[in-house]
Amino acid sequence: MQKAAPGAVMGIVWTRLDLLSGLQWEEISLSMPATGTRITGAKLAAALQTKLAFAKAEYDTFSISKLSRVSYVEAGASYFKPVDGGAAVRRQMRKAVLSRIVEEIERHVRAVDGAMCEAKKVFEVNADWREKKQLRNTAHKH
Repeated sequence: MQKAAPGAVMGIVWTRLDLLSGLQWEEISLSMPATGTRITGAKLAAALQTKLAFAKAEYDTFSISKLSRVSYVEAGASYFKPVDGGAAVRRQMRKAVLSRIVEEIERHVRAVDGAMCEAKKVFEVNADWREKKQLRNTAHKH
């Protein structure tokens, strides 16, 4: 039996995805969050006052090096956080895994059904053979 690769489930290899690109932001509060990591970036703060989505090239000019789900930026009178694009990706991954599990179960059910049909045929053939043998033995006795 072949061993699965580390991080592999049902033949699917899992890797950590960078789901916080910083390209999409949302306003979270008018007061500073009680928890989280404050990001200081004057260019990003200024840009967030006028829009919440950025092209990759534009975002790169903000020079933000570390971004997490608990990161936030003060921009004007509001606070913003990066949108976690991971929720939709995680839903898709769960759906893919469940679909794969269902496929595997269906494959095994078909294999068992096939084996059961073959076993039934063998049983029927053996039953016919036993019946014929019994009839022959009965005929020879008379």
